[in-house]
Amino acid sequence: MIPLLLVVVAALPPVPAPSVVTPDEEARLAAREIILRSASEATDNKFMVLLDVQASIEKTIAATVDLPPRTVEVTGIKAIDIYEQSPGRVSGRFVTGRYGYTATFSTTYEYDLSRGWCVFHLDPTAENSVQFVDGSYHAYDIGGRTRLVYSGWDDIAGWLPDWVRTRLLTGTAIEMFEGIRSRAERG
Repeated sequence: MIPLLLVVVAALPPVPAPSVVTPDEEARLAAREIILRSASEATDNKFMVLLDVQASIEKTIAATVDLPPRTVEVTGIKAIDIYEQSPGRVSGRFVTGRYGYTATFSTTYEYDLSRGWCVFHLDPTAENSVQFVDGSYHAYDIGGRTRLVYSGWDDIAGWLPDWVRTRLLTGTAIEMFEGIRSRAERG
């Protein structure tokens, strides 16, 4: 039993150090702004999102892995079919579309509510119209509120012109994180 427990513990992602934010970003976060960072607007599909939530770490991660409400909150998500759900794990098939572009992909989320993390990846056993979707959510206490940090990379809109991809990803991210924050705060 002990060796199995060690393997499971070793497989969990480490709790990351809190993200470094500038004084300007700290003020924007305190004003409830959602901050988006991109490695490169034109060439890289890797980005980070930061936001503060007036809810516990557990409620924040629970709202993050509650996938079906995203179909109402995010304009570009047309459907989500949950095909696997168990404690600490949920998998869903997403149908997305916006600006004449559509994609269908299946993503598996593994999470720990009490430790404040969630990792996700493309389900390789499913049929997907994209090549990769990977990332993580980390939540940590910052003195009475929770900071949620998302890091992700995908090729969902990789072939689109840069301006369309930037607009698509920015709009989708803002809608998604406004929804997550709202649901976490309602509890």
